[in-house]
Amino acid sequence: MLFKFERKLPIILFFVFLMMTTVGFLFYQNTVSIQEAIKWEKESLEVLAALDGTQMLSLEIESSTSNFVILGNETYLEPYGRAKPRINQNITKLRQLKAGNPDQLAEIDRIDAFIKEIVTEADRKIALRKIEGFPVAVLELPKQEGKRPLAGIRQSID
Repeated sequence: MLFKFERKLPIILFFVFLMMTTVGFLFYQNTVSIQEAIKWEKESLEVLAALDGTQMLSLEIESSTSNFVILGNETYLEPYGRAKPRINQNITKLRQLKAGNPDQLAEIDRIDAFIKEIVTEADRKIALRKIEGFPVAVLELPKQEGKRPLAGIRQSID
């Protein structure tokens, strides 16, 4: 039995509506997944920036301490003074960004422990230079104990 056009039209319109609804739903799902990917990318970039900044600041602490020990000029401690609070801000930011991931929080704690070692060692060298002078303090520079925390930070970041 053949349908007249008037009887076919509602069926055709129903299938057109069904197809348009399906296409709309698929576009919506695609948009949601793209927004999710953008969110993850933004968070990843923030984490990488904080990690990169932390590594840079730890190197800045190390170099400014070495410069002060060698030259004895207090102006070389200015980068050290600026880096200490900023490095703590980076660690706090990393903890906030990775609050839901216990494995990464453990790694951030490890980086924080290395940073505390670097700062403690830098404070010790600075105090040694101020109290004992150049001949005693310069003997502390080539020791490898100060390099281990920097290597640990690099390893954790990689």
